[in-house]
Amino acid sequence: MTNLYDFQKIEPLKIKEKAPIIVRGHTLGWAGPSNRESNVAVTRRHRHPYSGGKQDYFRKFRGYCYGENALDVMERMGVQRIAIEEVDNGRVLEVDLVQYRQSELYAETFEIGGRNVCVPIEEMIHSWDIEDCTIIDKDGNRR
Repeated sequence: MTNLYDFQKIEPLKIKEKAPIIVRGHTLGWAGPSNRESNVAVTRRHRHPYSGGKQDYFRKFRGYCYGENALDVMERMGVQRIAIEEVDNGRVLEVDLVQYRQSELYAETFEIGGRNVCVPIEEMIHSWDIEDCTIIDKDGNRR
């Protein structure tokens, strides 16, 4: 599916790992400087089922979810964009953090407070082949 962003001449993502994104004691991914105007968060997600049927992709809303507490941590790190690296199909999805804040698609509400918010893939800003992106880990290696 195409959207208006597909017709813009935007350079694929270039990101360098700087700091881990730690949410309630768990590492969600990492954030670092990019060729966008701010830090970008990189998280690795599974589009298809793995390990006994687990799946990061939320089929009901056809997208990926993040908890509001995770979004809070990303914002404190200066993140404005999120790069979702789909590890099982070589694709990177680019989405603006504001899209999660404005979404009304809630996958669940947590007992500890906050909600799991979803943005459908069709509403994300860009979809890139992983080969077109430059994602550099903390050791300087390209993924």
